Amino acid sequence: MSNMLVDGGAIGAAINFGDITSGGPVVDLAIGWMLFDAEVPEEFRRAIPHADGATRLRGAAWVLRFALMYLTNPADNPRLNSKGRRLLPSVMSGELA
Repeated sequence: MSNMLVDGGAIGAAINFGDITSGGPVVDLAIGWMLFDAEVPEEFRRAIPHADGATRLRGAAWVLRFALMYLTNPADNPRLNSKGRRLLPSVMSGELA
């Protein structure tokens, strides 16, 4: 349990950094991309002024991460598997970056 703080032999706090990136521009960008069913609308690209090339590339990496996770258990959740199959080509084609 490396994410526990102990005080006097008792657990004093739990530290969880799983959502530390929530609200960051890269995560916002990736979530936006994952919400669209088809091509990323140009209006979305223009609406994000902080999305320079490096930000878009990091956002595409987040989308790739989720696409691969969605593809790992097709029997468990066919909807997520379908989303992974849709997202992966978008990332690999460079459309998002």
